[in-house]
Amino acid sequence: MRKVFLGLLLSVCFVLALGQWQPVGFSGRDVECMAHHPQDTSTMLVAVVDSLFHSSDGGYTWSLLIHFNGLPINCMMYDPIYYDTVYALLGDGTYSDGIYRSTDGGYTWAVLEWLYCPRDMLITDPGPMRIMLVGCDGPGVYKTEDDGNIWIVWNAGLADSHVHAVSYCAPFGDSLPIFFAGTSQGLFFRQFNSWTQASGIPVNVRVSSIDNARCTNLGFATVGCGSWSDGIYRSTDFGQTWQVVDWWIYSSSVVINPLWQNYPNDTCGIFAGDSTLGVKYSSDCGTTWQQVNSGLSNLYINMLSYHPQDSMRLFAATQGGLFRYDYQPGIVEHGAVGVKKGFSISKNILHTNEPIPIRIDTRCVVEIYDATGRAVRRERLSEEATYILPIERTGIYYVLLSDGRNSYREKIIVIE
Repeated sequence: MRKVFLGLLLSVCFVLALGQWQPVGFSGRDVECMAHHPQDTSTMLVAVVDSLFHSSDGGYTWSLLIHFNGLPINCMMYDPIYYDTVYALLGDGTYSDGIYRSTDGGYTWAVLEWLYCPRDMLITDPGPMRIMLVGCDGPGVYKTEDDGNIWIVWNAGLADSHVHAVSYCAPFGDSLPIFFAGTSQGLFFRQFNSWTQASGIPVNVRVSSIDNARCTNLGFATVGCGSWSDGIYRSTDFGQTWQVVDWWIYSSSVVINPLWQNYPNDTCGIFAGDSTLGVKYSSDCGTTWQQVNSGLSNLYINMLSYHPQDSMRLFAATQGGLFRYDYQPGIVEHGAVGVKKGFSISKNILHTNEPIPIRIDTRCVVEIYDATGRAVRRERLSEEATYILPIERTGIYYVLLSDGRNSYREKIIVIE
């Protein structure tokens, strides 16, 4: 096969540039927590003290769904399988405390189980075992394996039952998850019959949040109780041992980019929040950190949250409103790069849900990046392929085709 190389077109440098926060509602009000629809990136719920609000346009406009008559909303979560089902943890030491469930997207609610001082919850991803945990400040951890019909106390080995955060990872498959509980006396992990105290985090501090990369050994936790041990901690051995990576007093929340494992070229971005000092960001899996408070008018962070299907949707719930992080363009274009004649994209401006027409004469790998340098797709193509699956969101994208030796790069624009 005759190969002709052309020195032209585009050289693309992918850099994640820091952006700034934009207010998206509830100015001056205490936003406690939020929940994202598992698939629909435009649908989310936000709790402001005891009131629940709904958005169907990605957080630009809001409508009130319900007041819970003085019961604070501590945590919310959509069911990962039944998308109309939402769970909420309500109460702070009353006879009405518990986990409540809505089966109509948050409009109507009924108590699922009375649980005292519920603080955090998790539901494992769809698989052979479907487990729900609720961590409570006092009673400890409750577990159900039948969607909330039967609950058991799950505290064996848990030296402190004041639980503030729960999380899990499943590096060995969904049948062998490892669970984590952040308490007032350090952090515990559990894979089999009982909880074990993790090392590296002092046993007399409050762990305020935990987040784990679901399928790897990486995890992060925050300690925030006003002590000399406050800060951001990292584990690289499935949560058994932890090391502080940034001393930060009153650290309150940490969240990992949920998509970086799916796209190897995506940034392993970690955001952490603080109860007085705003937000920090790490682009290198927690090794270095820098503050990202531009546009953030309230630095008291209650919660940080990514949408599970779109890492461009990062929100901060603060004591003075809800904010969304706007990424700055992260791609720089240069000239002159060698490309192989035999790869081409015949159309540069497309509509959402319109296939991308291509011409290739060999098997290759296609990678698509958005304007921030974030990888949004990577797949293999056979030499018979004539199109790439559509891009569903508007924006500027860069498509890279490569057969291992030669490459072709093209910028496309996706419009409505």
